[in-house]
Amino acid sequence: SLKAYNVASFKLNDDLTPAKTQFYVNGVSVGSPSEFEMKAKDEPSQLFLGQNELIELKKERLNKFKKSSFLGKDRISEEGYEISVKNNSSKSVDVTLVDRVPVSADEAVKVEIKGFDKKDISKDGKVELKFSLAPKEEFKKEYSYKITKPKI
Repeated sequence: SLKAYNVASFKLNDDLTPAKTQFYVNGVSVGSPSEFEMKAKDEPSQLFLGQNELIELKKERLNKFKKSSFLGKDRISEEGYEISVKNNSSKSVDVTLVDRVPVSADEAVKVEIKGFDKKDISKDGKVELKFSLAPKEEFKKEYSYKITKPKI
């Protein structure tokens, strides 16, 4: 099942001494007291502050893309998905959606991705989309991929 998490991203203005820390979100303790990993001044840091149950995520396979073909010299398979993210809170939220798509390390295997810009896909197939959602707003994204590989 898909889940959304609260993440705080920041840079320290001053060097801090390592210490036991306890974090709160809306007055509720998240996690147990722990040693916060100190980073150098101006170095980006992230804190994971637990699951956000007010963000609803769905990923559904789209049948219009589900195809397989064994004709000719190649084996071709195609799959498609729709991802939806809904903000059920009363506040706007900044979202970083992370997913994966197939990539090929073999020249004989071709992967064609539709629905994502190439700049949003890393070499290992990680996709990151950043956007904001107003209260009760929903974001939907369809994408598909086609894998073509020689028959063995």
